[in-house]
Amino acid sequence: MKLTASGLWPAVLVVSVALGLAARAADVRADPPAPTAAPAPAGLTGRWVATVDFFGTPSYFKLELTQQGDALTGDFSGDKLEGTVRGDTVEFLAKDTEGGSEQVKATRSGGALSGTMVVVESSNPKNPTTPKNLTTRRIPRTR
Repeated sequence: MKLTASGLWPAVLVVSVALGLAARAADVRADPPAPTAAPAPAGLTGRWVATVDFFGTPSYFKLELTQQGDALTGDFSGDKLEGTVRGDTVEFLAKDTEGGSEQVKATRSGGALSGTMVVVESSNPKNPTTPKNLTTRRIPRTR
């Protein structure tokens, strides 16, 4: 049998496709590993961003939390905080050095907190703000 250039082309194409499929089949494992979910954080320890709605305008606050058992400590945009965690209920009070404070009552759901924040301005401590809506999200760790 004499192979001409035109007769050789289909044979080369078939062999190339067959070799390509065989190579791809070798790359595919019979039992691929099961996907693993990212481990859930073991508590509230970490860095967060808090968003508070002040009369329709969002304000953002940096929140750093350390949880040890039911005790919560940390920093709320420069104000030292102390609080408690009971189940999914989170409460803390952050105080500045001039007499102002932020009192937060929130519920943990998934990877976020949502609740209310009452602000006491150091310049007007007898008139706290009405409760403002607060939401948070955890800041992912970077390496």
